[in-house]
Amino acid sequence: MRQNGIWDSTWTYSHTQLSLYRLCPRRYYERYILPPPEIAIIEAVSKQQVYSSLVIHPGIEALHTNRSTPFDLELSIKEFREHEVVSGEDTSVWDLLLAESILESYSANPITPSPTHVEREGHMKIDDILTGEKNKYQWLSKPDFVNDESTIDLKFTLSHRPFPLEPYNDQMLGQAITWNKPKFQRYQICVDKKTMTLTDILVDEHFVDDLLRQNWFERTYKTMHDIERARAENLWPEHDHACGAYAKVCPFKAGCVTGRVRFPV
Repeated sequence: MRQNGIWDSTWTYSHTQLSLYRLCPRRYYERYILPPPEIAIIEAVSKQQVYSSLVIHPGIEALHTNRSTPFDLELSIKEFREHEVVSGEDTSVWDLLLAESILESYSANPITPSPTHVEREGHMKIDDILTGEKNKYQWLSKPDFVNDESTIDLKFTLSHRPFPLEPYNDQMLGQAITWNKPKFQRYQICVDKKTMTLTDILVDEHFVDDLLRQNWFERTYKTMHDIERARAENLWPEHDHACGAYAKVCPFKAGCVTGRVRFPV
């Protein structure tokens, strides 16, 4: 694990890790605990996620960074169409015009104030609430953007009725707390999945008050504490509601039998 001064060799947690453990401890174990030479199984991703990560995110990030090599939208579209998730499928609706319309709309309605950081890791130490041990847990958070006022998460959705941003959104609230910002924002790009045209850009935000901050620390601490206990006991029960979570079959389902480890670690 990369070190950077204040960081040591203890386990580093993130929202992605904790949310996966809450979904299914067994799935967390398969993803994060099994040592080599186990071959890592890549969590299933959708065509939408690939398009967002290879085309939309880098296109918008390029507008806020000084790049030695200019962003090439056509090359990004080509990389998207050659991606293993997409290769061989009809990608005609995921075309250059869609990307151009999104980037043009963003340019007309950019994040303000302009981001000071793009895809930058934020680190934090968290105390043990029960024992009082200081700086026991390490936490890492990487929002898409950070400016003087808030952390910002960029979302790309095909839903015509996106869910409202809740003030206790675990991921984005944690980002704001990690970066010590008074609020967090969600910059949401909405595309109609039938016509594959941009329909709206929605910007939601919430302020971080003392109660939200306290609740986040308590919830985060509890999950980290549960994971530490699971590691000590070497016990990772499965949650069957997670087998088809997010309308995708769990990539570890074939090897999931008893909810315990496959071999001693």
